[in-house]
Amino acid sequence: MVKACCNQGNMRKALKLMEEMRLQKNLPVTESVYGSLITGYSRAARLSEAEGVLDTMKQDGYSVGVTAFSSLICAYAERGQLDKIREVTTVMTAIISYLAVVWMRYCLMKCF
Repeated sequence: MVKACCNQGNMRKALKLMEEMRLQKNLPVTESVYGSLITGYSRAARLSEAEGVLDTMKQDGYSVGVTAFSSLICAYAERGQLDKIREVTTVMTAIISYLAVVWMRYCLMKCF
């Protein structure tokens, strides 16, 4: 439902749904929910809100997915914010490099 609200541009309702999910223990807020909010805010050119969701997501212990990063990069590019693009791609590169090393070690351990 959160994603549908974000796709329709109804960010107020999407945020309200997420807040209700956070209050109820049986409805966990997942990485996908955070990603939908980041994408929705980015598409709506509400970058400070997208960055706020990103910060909350990190504080709650979730890793940021490629889709969320891509949404931010596109929004920054549309506004000519190259410094922000560099910042995001630096973080993405570090995450991808770390995952590549972990995957390589896993594969090597399986082979031997």
